[in-house]
Amino acid sequence: MKISLLLLIAFISISAVCAAGQATADAAKVKKAVGKIGVHGDITVVRSDGQWFYGNVEQVDDGSFTIYEIEQKARINFSYAQVSKVFKGYGTGGSIHRDINGHRIPPSRRHIGWIVVGGLAAVLIAVTVSIGKD
Repeated sequence: MKISLLLLIAFISISAVCAAGQATADAAKVKKAVGKIGVHGDITVVRSDGQWFYGNVEQVDDGSFTIYEIEQKARINFSYAQVSKVFKGYGTGGSIHRDINGHRIPPSRRHIGWIVVGGLAAVLIAVTVSIGKD
């Protein structure tokens, strides 16, 4: 009984330490990404709860960063630990530039979409030309 209780406590402790280490690693990645974007850079912030924010970086500190959110027209401060992802840029606001969930599509992802559409158009043209030669 004592051994299984000790094993359970050890397992819970190790799990908590691993989770804290993962959160620290994620925060370090976010901090590095925000640093690359820099002050006055366009940014998309995805919080850990799934909420998206779009704006310009106004201030970068050791434990947090502040953006001017363009849709809410307000300054918002984020700690690195509460952010799951950041993207450089935030895309345009029109409904055609939003995904199924209503989120803006970051420019890097939009460029990938244009490359895929261009490739499909090239294949379609090549197939049409090869059929026309027969």
